[in-house]
Amino acid sequence: MSLSTALRVLIRKGHLKPLEPHPLPNFRPPTHNPAKYCAFHRQHGHDIDVCFRPRHEIQDLIDNKVIVPPEKLNVTTNPLPPHNQPPPPRQVILIQTLAVPYDPVYISSPHTCLSRCCSFQKAQTCA
Repeated sequence: MSLSTALRVLIRKGHLKPLEPHPLPNFRPPTHNPAKYCAFHRQHGHDIDVCFRPRHEIQDLIDNKVIVPPEKLNVTTNPLPPHNQPPPPRQVILIQTLAVPYDPVYISSPHTCLSRCCSFQKAQTCA
């Protein structure tokens, strides 16, 4: 789950509240990008998915046992599907190739030229 999605859920459930916007400082870091918007700070300058403050706030909620972290998947808590079910249908992928016509002249020995290869004699040994 992305940080922006987690923040939306936690704000909707009332666990987090976005900060009140305040004026930007005169000195802005080189990473400041006015095209990106942070929903937690409610101002432009960086994207919510790279913001450190909501990460710390969410970690505080986990540490205080207000929310529980998502469980890591394992065989005990999330077993594999039963093996007695048929597999899902597979997609058929069509591969189209160009057909090359068969010409026995190009398959002949490299030392013997035929009339189509060397037009000045019917058969000759190639050097």
